[in-house]
Amino acid sequence: MEQTLKIGLIVKPQGIKGEVKVQPLTDDINRFKKLKEVIIDGKPYKVLNSIIGGGTVFLSLSGITDRNTAESMRGKFLHVLRENAIPLE
Repeated sequence: MEQTLKIGLIVKPQGIKGEVKVQPLTDDINRFKKLKEVIIDGKPYKVLNSIIGGGTVFLSLSGITDRNTAESMRGKFLHVLRENAIPLE
């Protein structure tokens, strides 16, 4: 069984401070409000802030502090550890 779950795709940088726009791969977009950590390419990132709007999610992640770094994340998938996933109803 997979140890992680794929929850979203980074589609582009947002702004100049390193935020990223994420296309959610979940049926309940509000789950992103409760995220504390995501994994990108096997590396964990703390979720500093999340904003939901228009069917997409905007995230601020630790270590991604400028637009160039955010741009390098374009096209990458966000994962969470299965043990940290929000339980289904």
